[in-house]
Amino acid sequence: MAETGDYRRGRTGAAARGFVLALLAVVAACLLIEAARGGSPAQAQPGAPEAPASLIAVTGLVGQDAHGLFLIDPRTRTMCVYRYLGNTNKLQLLAARNVSYDLQLDDYNNAAKSPRDIREIVEKQKRIDEVNPPK
Repeated sequence: MAETGDYRRGRTGAAARGFVLALLAVVAACLLIEAARGGSPAQAQPGAPEAPASLIAVTGLVGQDAHGLFLIDPRTRTMCVYRYLGNTNKLQLLAARNVSYDLQLDDYNNAAKSPRDIREIVEKQKRIDEVNPPK
């Protein structure tokens, strides 16, 4: 009995990790899109035409043996994650959110060194290199 529970817990953990990795990939894609657009939200200019509406669709795994569809609307900065239910040929909405504020975070929930820590290490190395230039 204990083995069955452990097996299920392991599968659930793997599915959760897969889902989190997929969401991170989508957020990374949003960051790349934002960087390609100039790094900051466009300000509307009087008389300027509105950007054409377009969606970015990416497929990937949302769990072990579970395929998903990731939709990103760069204009509204909204993303949706769907799971394909193969036995019924339907899509199930798993998550939806506006990532505008997410993209403004410098550091959140990072297991390793934070960007601030890395910056301090780099600045310290620069100071050392100024005093003792590498040969």
